[in-house]
Amino acid sequence: MLQKFIKWLDENKPKSSRHYTSGFNTINNILLENKLPQLDEWSVLNWEENYNTIISIEEFKNLNSTGNNILTATLSNLKKLIFNMPTISIPPEIPFPEFKWRWAVTTPSESINSEDILFGVLRILVKHDGKRHATQEFKDDLLKLQKDTNSTIDLAKIDRDLNKNIIENSGQYWKALGLLNSTNDGTISVTEIGKGIVSGSISKEGYIKYLYNNFNLPNENIESETVIQTYKNANISVFPIKIIFQVLYSITKSIQSPSEWYLTPDELKDIIVPLSIYSELEYDTYAEYVLSYRNDKTPFSTWPNCTPGDNDFRMLKEYLIFLSNFEYLDLVEMKDKSKRYYINELTLNILDGNLSQAKQLSIKPISANQILFDATVFKKNTSDAGLIFSPQLIQRFIASLCTKPFVICSGLSGSGKTKLTQAFAQWITTNESQYVIVPVGADWTNREPLLGFPNALDKEEYVCPENGVLDLMIQAKLNIENSEEPTKPYFLILDEMNLSHVERYFADFLSTMESGDKIPLHKIENDSLTVPPSMKLPKNLFIVGTVNIDETTYMFSPKVLDRANTIEFRLTEKDLEKFIASDKKLDMDLLKAKGANMSESFMEMALQETDKNLKPTEADLKLFFTELKKSGAEFGYRTASEIGRLMYMLKELGEAGDNLLDIAIMQKLLPKLHGSRNKLTKVLPILGGFCLTDNSKIKEDYLDKFVSNSLTESELKTDANIKYKISFEKICRMYKNAVENGFASYAEA
Repeated sequence: MLQKFIKWLDENKPKSSRHYTSGFNTINNILLENKLPQLDEWSVLNWEENYNTIISIEEFKNLNSTGNNILTATLSNLKKLIFNMPTISIPPEIPFPEFKWRWAVTTPSESINSEDILFGVLRILVKHDGKRHATQEFKDDLLKLQKDTNSTIDLAKIDRDLNKNIIENSGQYWKALGLLNSTNDGTISVTEIGKGIVSGSISKEGYIKYLYNNFNLPNENIESETVIQTYKNANISVFPIKIIFQVLYSITKSIQSPSEWYLTPDELKDIIVPLSIYSELEYDTYAEYVLSYRNDKTPFSTWPNCTPGDNDFRMLKEYLIFLSNFEYLDLVEMKDKSKRYYINELTLNILDGNLSQAKQLSIKPISANQILFDATVFKKNTSDAGLIFSPQLIQRFIASLCTKPFVICSGLSGSGKTKLTQAFAQWITTNESQYVIVPVGADWTNREPLLGFPNALDKEEYVCPENGVLDLMIQAKLNIENSEEPTKPYFLILDEMNLSHVERYFADFLSTMESGDKIPLHKIENDSLTVPPSMKLPKNLFIVGTVNIDETTYMFSPKVLDRANTIEFRLTEKDLEKFIASDKKLDMDLLKAKGANMSESFMEMALQETDKNLKPTEADLKLFFTELKKSGAEFGYRTASEIGRLMYMLKELGEAGDNLLDIAIMQKLLPKLHGSRNKLTKVLPILGGFCLTDNSKIKEDYLDKFVSNSLTESELKTDANIKYKISFEKICRMYKNAVENGFASYAEA
């Protein structure tokens, strides 16, 4: 493995090859000392389990932090190699472009694969068993079924000139499913399986089990003589439903995250069908290739296309549609309209007794109530509850939470800062025990209002704050450490965070965000004490602070701003118009637990590791860094890394193009900028110029006009010359404040 890794590094990371090679050897030494599988034994299927094990080892953590995360970076690159390493010879050497997964000689019609239609037609077939299927009576029964089910399928074919009903046209489909016998005289002959389903002696589960064990692809579906001979000589039997179920199950064994326990039609088409020609292939190998394909499709571009036509692909998707319609897979449609089919409890019931190890059943499938995170659902629910937030503001807020669990909401009093945070916490959590809203007091001068203190009068007692902050932290800690239950999000909302000096009461939090060290709480020797002696900031705890700027508040230091994403809340004329026009009453109760079925996938998004991937924005970031440095507001490695992660999260939530860096500049670079007129009128025009395609007349055409009110914010939003519209508008406002007031800051503009 090491030699392959070195070769891969030389091709992809030549400048860092030495560091990652050293990291590889260090990791192997740690694994050896702890009697864990060496990196040579790591694969796609056991990667997640092995990775989670080693990153929890204290020695790994210590060496990783002192080496600038070199060990996690090594594993990140090794993963890219392993997930693209084939283990068998692919593509197959036999020429089988005509090898397809076909239900029968003919393709099933759209929507036949529903329980109402499939079994409804079957009941009619049983009624007419032994009779001819071209009779008017048979057609009349089909018409009645069509009407009763509101089916769009022309079951009796009376609207066409074909003069063929559904059985005359697609009878091979019912035969392939084991429900009809073959007859050559036009009569109906239902199998014992079919009769058992109609009589009730065979349940739906019994029928799916029958298909799991017996439904296979007949050799005559392959038309090429060469392939037929190869296929027959190899004695290959392909059982599609068994393969789908078993591959899905292999994926659940390999990945801890339930949100990944799915198959897509493309994965079925591009990976599973070509592999199914190998009669003795292990299901784990199928899963290994599916996960590799999911990571990077490029290496699979040379694989044979077994569904060359649109009709072939539709026919293939019918397998997944069939199992979904019969509730043996859970269908989730993504934002881009792609579809994922998830394993569920019913799938496992079919697999029970067909598994090599009974203990594997302890793996819990994804709940039908748990679906992939979708911010647009939250937007709709907030609107229904009477809240008015723009889709982009919601997108920025959620992406910021997932980037780093410390967000500052700044802006005009009454602009919705607290309401958005409270709304999301209520929406994504199961109950009120997962969040607390704490008004910050002007008298907070130490950490006690948040973390409590040891009782000086009773050495065995620890006094927890009544606001519930420490209790929330402990609850979050217990949840994330419990592998038996899904990780839940917890929210600490600090209202009017800057009524007191943040560094005084929040110093322990700021420190552990940076170092990852534990916060010391007490040295009490009392086993019954629920408060631990020390604790890290749980990764499932999200801290949101709201900020108002007036004469009663304090400014944030760079130390605070560096560790947060700062989101500015402002009202536009359109927002006010919507508010006035809306007749909806505010009802926050409508949001309670509405998005709780997305909490697992939200947490997976928030906890996933990402590469910084700043290459596409390198030139612009360098420009901003150089200019900000002149005014003492430059940024460090942490900010640069978090900019990359923020852009990744924004992209995951549907943002694209210049908006990605625009939002990052607004939230991570501009908040630290403040100062006098003399200082800002020099730096702001240059920073503003970086936001334009043509910056030759930035002062005359933009800044001066904005100061004189001859250029409006709405005009800025539609100006095609402005690349980074959000940031540029902010720069214009800060410039105007500096000119008119002699001083400006991010929070005041």
